[in-house]
Amino acid sequence: MTIKIFFNKVLRRLRHLYVDFERFFSLTWFNPLATLYINLRLLPISKAFILPIFVYGRPRFFSLYGKAIFDVDRVYPGIVRLNRRRHVAGSPNNTGGPSEFNIYGTMVFKGRCQIGTDNKICVGERGFLTLGKDVLIMSACNITAYKEVRIGDNAIISHRSQIMDTNYHYVANFIKKRVKPIATPIILGNNCWICNSSTIMGGAKLPDYVIVASGSMVNKDLREVAKESVVGGCPAKVISEGCRFVYNSNFSREISCFFNEHPESESYIIEDNTSHDICDPI
Repeated sequence: MTIKIFFNKVLRRLRHLYVDFERFFSLTWFNPLATLYINLRLLPISKAFILPIFVYGRPRFFSLYGKAIFDVDRVYPGIVRLNRRRHVAGSPNNTGGPSEFNIYGTMVFKGRCQIGTDNKICVGERGFLTLGKDVLIMSACNITAYKEVRIGDNAIISHRSQIMDTNYHYVANFIKKRVKPIATPIILGNNCWICNSSTIMGGAKLPDYVIVASGSMVNKDLREVAKESVVGGCPAKVISEGCRFVYNSNFSREISCFFNEHPESESYIIEDNTSHDICDPI
C-alpha cells in the first residue's frame, strides 16, 4: 500500500467520523427534552404525551404562550418536525442556524409538516398560522401571522422567503384621510411553490398550483389567475401558464434519467394526453 492510498483512506475515515459527529451532535439530532417541553407548553396533557411535535437540535423558544391544534384524523408521534436540517449536498437551503419560535397565538396543523433550520416563526396573540398537510418550510424563512396566514397542502416555502401578513407599522395617508389595518390575511392554495427569496405580503391570496418565481413580491389577491400559473416580478404578475411543480418522485426520477442519457437535450417531451396529476405526490 502506497502512502498516498493510505492517506486517502485516513481522510475518508475522518470524513465519515465527522458526518457521524454532525448527525448526532448538531442540528440533526433528536432533542427529547425540547420535544417534551414544547408539547407540554402548546398542547393539552391528553395529547402532549403522544409527542406529535418532534424537535431537533437546539431551537430558540422565545415564547410559547400560545397553543397548537391538530386538525387531523389521528394524532401520532412526530407528525410535525421542527428545526430539522435537510442533508442535501450542495443545497443552498442547507443552513445551520437554529430556528426561532414566538408563539403567542394559535398554530393549526392539518397533517405532516416539517420546518427546517434558521427560520423565524411568529404568531401574534390573536393570530392564526394554519399549515396544511405535507407543508415543507425550508431554511432562513420568516413567517409572521399577526392576524392570519393559511398555507395549503403540499406547499413548499423555499429558503430565504418571507410570508408576513403585517408590516408592523401603521401608515397614515393624509390625501385619502385613511389609516389601513396593520395586518391583512394571507391565503396560499394547495400545491403552491414559493421559490427562494420571495416575499408574500399581507392581502396576498393565491389559487392552487401556483409557482412564485424567485425574488418576487406578492401583495394582492391573485385568485383570479389560472391554476398552474407562474407569477413573478415586483409586484408579481403572470409570466407563464400550464406549469406544475413535479412532486412525484417517480416522474422526477424518469425525467432525471432522460437527461442523464441525453445530456445535450434541451427538454423532456411530455406525451399528449398526459394527466397533470402525474406531478402530484405519491
